[in-house]
Amino acid sequence: MKINEFLITRYGPLKNKNPFQLADFNLFWGNNEDGKTLTIDALIKLLLGGNIRDFKRSIDRVDEYPEGYVIIEDYKYKEIKLPEKGDLTEVADLTPSECRNIFIIRNSDLSITRESEFYTNVTDQLTGLRTEDISQIKQTLEEIGKITPSGKFRDIGDEKLKSRIENVGTLVGEIASLIEEIKEEEFDKVEKELVENRIKKEQIIEEIKKFEHAQKREKYEKGREALKKLKKKDFPEVKELEKKERYLEVFRDKLRKINEEIRPKITNYQSNKEKIAGEKTKNNFFASLAKISQIILTISLLGSIITLLLSSSSSLSSLFSSPLLLFILIIGVLSLISTIISYMFKWKFARNKSQLAKEFEMIKFDISKFNLSGGTIGNISSNIQKFEDECLNEDKKEKKMREELSGLIGTQQGILINLFGEKGKILKENIPYWDEEIKELEVYKDRAKNIKYDEKIVLKLKEEKESYKGRLDYLEGMMTNFQEDLGKIERKSNDILQSEEDYLYCKTSVDLKAVSEKLQKFINENESNRDSVLKVMGIFKEIEIEEKEKISKLFGKESPISKYFNEITNGLYEEVLFNQEIGQIEVKRKDGAILEAEKLSGGTYDQLYLSIRLSLGEKLLKGKKGFFIMDDPFIKADPDRLQRQIQTLKKISESGWQILYFSAKGEVKNALKKEIEDGSINYIEIKSIFI
Repeated sequence: MKINEFLITRYGPLKNKNPFQLADFNLFWGNNEDGKTLTIDALIKLLLGGNIRDFKRSIDRVDEYPEGYVIIEDYKYKEIKLPEKGDLTEVADLTPSECRNIFIIRNSDLSITRESEFYTNVTDQLTGLRTEDISQIKQTLEEIGKITPSGKFRDIGDEKLKSRIENVGTLVGEIASLIEEIKEEEFDKVEKELVENRIKKEQIIEEIKKFEHAQKREKYEKGREALKKLKKKDFPEVKELEKKERYLEVFRDKLRKINEEIRPKITNYQSNKEKIAGEKTKNNFFASLAKISQIILTISLLGSIITLLLSSSSSLSSLFSSPLLLFILIIGVLSLISTIISYMFKWKFARNKSQLAKEFEMIKFDISKFNLSGGTIGNISSNIQKFEDECLNEDKKEKKMREELSGLIGTQQGILINLFGEKGKILKENIPYWDEEIKELEVYKDRAKNIKYDEKIVLKLKEEKESYKGRLDYLEGMMTNFQEDLGKIERKSNDILQSEEDYLYCKTSVDLKAVSEKLQKFINENESNRDSVLKVMGIFKEIEIEEKEKISKLFGKESPISKYFNEITNGLYEEVLFNQEIGQIEVKRKDGAILEAEKLSGGTYDQLYLSIRLSLGEKLLKGKKGFFIMDDPFIKADPDRLQRQIQTLKKISESGWQILYFSAKGEVKNALKKEIEDGSINYIEIKSIFI
């Protein structure tokens, strides 16, 4: 597998128009800040896509994804264009960590990140083993068993299982001693009486509570009923009073109309009647006068006629000069006048009398509208008076009913005041207050319905409660020290068991035995759990040992790593080892000395890890060759060593590996001058990539 071509059209300041055509050995050379590092960053991102977590810190110079492509040629010479067809992890079946630690060398660092873990994972992939999973299982088992790797109970954080189990042994001993003391002092009998008295006291308290609930329920019922009546005036007497008021209203209206309409007419009638009675005497006088006047007039006429007859012979002038005749004529005229006046007065009297009769008939008609009657004005007045007396009598009855109703309302008000007191002096202020008080008692409306509150019974129950309380105080005094010991055991037990849901109470000798059993169960469960975990861990320990031994197959004298390293160092080092105990690489010199990798010189260290990368790369690629992207990997080498290392790379390239060597060192360019000139190495100037 190798890279045939790649193009970076845009990545930060990088802009290329033409793709890079690659050979087996490619040297990308340029001065610092010419874009070498950005080219590597863009190439890695194009190869790995989003799988760049292991490179995140070293390729974050440009916060964007590059535009461009990479063309990979697989072992069957088939070209694959990335990222269009995926990424390198999918194409080569590699993890991002393997790409980072094997095929890409950044910042002149040939070492391997998280070395021990990486070798384990590579071994697992190559052999199908699950060493890391086994390690995680062991950690999980240690967590389940709450033990240390050595198999002892752990004592970490708030858990402190080791200390708690040790404390259980001490506490169980204290419990055993206390149980023995209980038997000797007969505390169990006192405790039994104490429990019985407590139960009885609680029963009495419960009974009192029921009676108190009954009292509040009754208070609620009475108050609600009284307030309901008070609000709605829900009394039979109210209806009677309302009926009476409507009846009286009719009466009063009739009486008002009689007083306004009839009585003035009666008064006027009586006044007119009195006038007519006075005129009657005058009428009788003038009637007599008229009769006398008529007689005198008749006599005067007769006298005048006789005088005329007797004096017929006399002359007319002498006749009118006769005194007798003149007197008779004057008397006649006066009688005529008197008669006329008498008849005029008689006519007026008759007219007034007729008018009075009409007034009486009108009064009779008007009074009939009020269902009253009378043959005379006296009868009518009498009947009116009777009606007025009846109305007054009904008024008195209504007043009496109102007073009685007021007494009933006062009774309901008194009930409410007696039950709840009063907030003000007027009913309007108290009704909202009583309403609120009754609402607060509503919760008791269904309580203790089969109980009727009895003050005597409640007093008796309270006396019994006090009696039991006195006895309990005495018994509890006897048990004070015992209770303190139980309290200590209760606290210690709960501190040990640390149960958040089931708090363990220790109040009696019975509880004491239960606590002891619970503590023993705690020890048994944890020890049993630990034993089971240790058995399973033993099995996995054996498997883990076997797995770790298989990692050594990557290393050792006959391993490809040792062969590569021996060849690169010209036989100075003959073997590469992996120390399982400390998880580090070691090398063996030809004189037999074993050195840790960290103690090697810079150049030798680079050669070692180049050998490891070559060997592991071939294994991961199943014996096939791949490519290396190198960022000045031998920067620590002196000129001679650099020349040898470059020659090694040339050999690696000739064996089928593709090399993409990025450098800013003139020594590297000079070391490959001949190959650049004869074209055996593909040389690319980095500075030409800027536009």
